[in-house]
Amino acid sequence: MPTELGRSQIEDQRCPLSSDVGEELGEESWQELGEELAKTEVEVEVDADMVEEKLEEEAEEEAEEEEEEEEEKS
Repeated sequence: MPTELGRSQIEDQRCPLSSDVGEELGEESWQELGEELAKTEVEVEVDADMVEEKLEEEAEEEAEEEEEEEEEKS
């Protein structure tokens, strides 16, 4: 929402948590939540071209470092 100066105004909304949330929820509930999260499957899509490009960049950097080390030894 624009303000009088034309800048957008961001509204910060937060839900405060008390420091004793763990006590309110109870140890067993936290344990159950952790077990459920451990069972949750996560799907990840990876762009094969991007991975290959990154691996090539790393190999080139490694080769350059090795060349510099060899030059320093000479």
